[in-house]
Amino acid sequence: MTLFRPHDRVEIVTDRFADKGDFSGAISSVVERWDDGALEIEVMNPDRSTAAQVVAQPADQLFREGAAPVEYH
Repeated sequence: MTLFRPHDRVEIVTDRFADKGDFSGAISSVVERWDDGALEIEVMNPDRSTAAQVVAQPADQLFREGAAPVEYH
Protein backbone atom coordinates (compact mmCIF):
# COMPACT_ATOMS: atom_id res chain seq x y z
CA MET A 1 0.00 0.00 0.00
CA THR A 2 1.39 3.37 -1.01
CA LEU A 3 0.31 6.50 0.81
CA PHE A 4 0.69 9.64 -1.24
CA ARG A 5 0.90 12.92 0.63
CA PRO A 6 0.31 16.53 -0.41
CA HIS A 7 3.21 17.85 -2.52
CA ASP A 8 4.29 14.38 -3.67
CA ARG A 9 5.18 14.45 -7.36
CA VAL A 10 3.33 11.78 -9.34
CA GLU A 11 2.97 10.70 -12.94
CA ILE A 12 -0.50 9.87 -14.25
CA VAL A 13 -0.48 6.57 -16.15
CA THR A 14 -4.18 6.27 -16.93
CA ASP A 15 -6.26 7.69 -19.75
CA ARG A 16 -9.30 8.13 -17.47
CA PHE A 17 -8.87 11.91 -17.58
CA ALA A 18 -8.75 12.13 -21.39
CA ASP A 19 -11.83 14.38 -21.40
CA LYS A 20 -9.75 17.02 -19.58
CA GLY A 21 -6.66 16.68 -21.80
CA ASP A 22 -3.85 14.26 -22.59
CA PHE A 23 -2.07 13.83 -19.27
CA SER A 24 -0.52 10.46 -19.91
CA GLY A 25 3.01 10.74 -18.61
CA ALA A 26 2.47 14.24 -17.21
CA ILE A 27 4.28 15.03 -13.98
CA SER A 28 1.82 16.32 -11.45
CA SER A 29 1.56 17.13 -7.77
CA VAL A 30 -0.76 15.87 -5.07
CA VAL A 31 -2.73 18.82 -3.73
CA GLU A 32 -4.86 17.03 -1.16
CA ARG A 33 -5.61 13.55 0.12
CA TRP A 34 -9.27 13.15 1.04
CA ASP A 35 -10.66 10.99 3.85
CA ASP A 36 -12.10 8.52 1.32
CA GLY A 37 -8.62 7.96 -0.14
CA ALA A 38 -9.12 10.07 -3.25
CA LEU A 39 -6.28 12.37 -4.30
CA GLU A 40 -6.70 15.82 -5.77
CA ILE A 41 -3.92 16.19 -8.33
CA GLU A 42 -2.70 19.30 -10.10
CA VAL A 43 -1.46 18.60 -13.61
CA MET A 44 1.20 21.04 -14.80
CA ASN A 45 2.10 22.44 -18.19
CA PRO A 46 5.80 22.45 -19.13
CA ASP A 47 5.98 26.10 -17.94
CA ARG A 48 4.63 24.97 -14.51
CA SER A 49 1.25 26.68 -14.98
CA THR A 50 -1.81 24.60 -14.09
CA ALA A 51 -3.22 22.55 -16.96
CA ALA A 52 -5.98 20.92 -14.88
CA GLN A 53 -6.93 19.58 -11.50
CA VAL A 54 -8.29 16.04 -11.35
CA VAL A 55 -9.39 13.70 -8.59
CA ALA A 56 -7.76 10.27 -8.73
CA GLN A 57 -9.50 7.34 -7.10
CA PRO A 58 -7.79 4.44 -5.31
CA ALA A 59 -8.22 2.22 -8.40
CA ASP A 60 -6.21 4.62 -10.59
CA GLN A 61 -2.59 3.74 -11.20
CA LEU A 62 -0.02 6.44 -10.51
CA PHE A 63 3.77 6.57 -10.47
CA ARG A 64 5.55 8.26 -7.63
CA GLU A 65 8.17 10.32 -9.44
CA GLY A 66 11.28 8.20 -9.91
CA ALA A 67 9.58 4.99 -8.79
CA ALA A 68 7.84 1.97 -10.28
CA PRO A 69 4.08 2.14 -10.91
CA VAL A 70 1.93 1.58 -7.86
CA GLU A 71 -1.72 1.39 -7.00
CA TYR A 72 -2.58 3.36 -3.92
CA HIS A 73 -5.24 2.36 -1.40
